Amino acid sequence: MLAMSGSPFNSRQRAHFTVVGEFASAERAEAATLWLRQFVRATGEARRTRPTWGVNRARRTAPEWAAARWLRLAWPAQTPDWMWRDGAATARVTRLDRYVFVDGNASRAGAYPVDALIERLGGVAHVEGCRRLSADGAVSQRSQLMIRVSCRAPAEAGHLARPLEVRGDQFFHLADGLAGTLAYLRAEGCTEIAVSFSETRLGAPEA
Repeated sequence: MLAMSGSPFNSRQRAHFTVVGEFASAERAEAATLWLRQFVRATGEARRTRPTWGVNRARRTAPEWAAARWLRLAWPAQTPDWMWRDGAATARVTRLDRYVFVDGNASRAGAYPVDALIERLGGVAHVEGCRRLSADGAVSQRSQLMIRVSCRAPAEAGHLARPLEVRGDQFFHLADGLAGTLAYLRAEGCTEIAVSFSETRLGAPEA
């Protein structure tokens, strides 16, 4: 039933990081998504008003200072690159039901402080890829996600389908891949679909 021929898996590329924020309800996840997008938009606008040269351009912006004080977070000295790179930062924050995804597949900054933001906004943060960087910019902490999808098979089958388990790094983009998988199951007639995440924290990758 859960053979994934034509599924949205891709094992050739691993995103630098993806943060999955798990919230108690879709409504809370939507509120967090809106807040994050507004915050990212304000940060990008603040960067655009700065000179196009010099070290000051990379330093944290006024919206970041305000968020750090409000949420009581230790904020990086420089704006995380996923928040401004390529001019499409808000598109990297998406929602699927009660899950919020922040896609840092082109980032060199690691998941912090995104994971901490998710926690402060009332969610549980799960991380795939780079969690933290050391002072010299090397990966010092990383995580691997295991995603478990269970469902009830179509009525004529009359039983639970065997759960699907897949690593987070098997998706080209985790949010898109998971959404595609759930759409595939619904199209096959599956109901009572449930998703869960388990995270394994690892050390730095081997040299």
